[in-house]
Amino acid sequence: MRSRGRSTTRRSRRFPLRSVRQDPARSGGIPEKIMSDSPAILALTRRIASGAPVFLFFSGSWCDACRAMKPLFLEAARTHAGEAEFAVADIEEASYLAADCGVSSLPAIVFFRDGDDMDMLAGRFSRGELEAFISRMLP
Repeated sequence: MRSRGRSTTRRSRRFPLRSVRQDPARSGGIPEKIMSDSPAILALTRRIASGAPVFLFFSGSWCDACRAMKPLFLEAARTHAGEAEFAVADIEEASYLAADCGVSSLPAIVFFRDGDDMDMLAGRFSRGELEAFISRMLP
């Protein structure tokens, strides 16, 4: 089981993403929901496959910790906009995706590089823990 706010190194594997709906008005241009057959996820999938670094935040509307952590993630997304892609996935709409990533608790951030899911930050985290995670993942 993953520790709260701790990074867990995982065996990387190729990951077949499916789709993302983007709502720029609500998210500042950050993909907001993972859903089947959306053209936006195809673009995100191509970015992941191209080797681009991607941070994917899994949350749930019913999850108090997710609501508390999401603004920190969105702030980090704006801060690191030129360094990596950032996306948010609702666990209820993307349960298959969360299962493929090995997400077992919320909130969770999965990091991808070179098309592989490389690491995960799960549970409550502080701004400092999130920044440390991002710094470790980005070259």
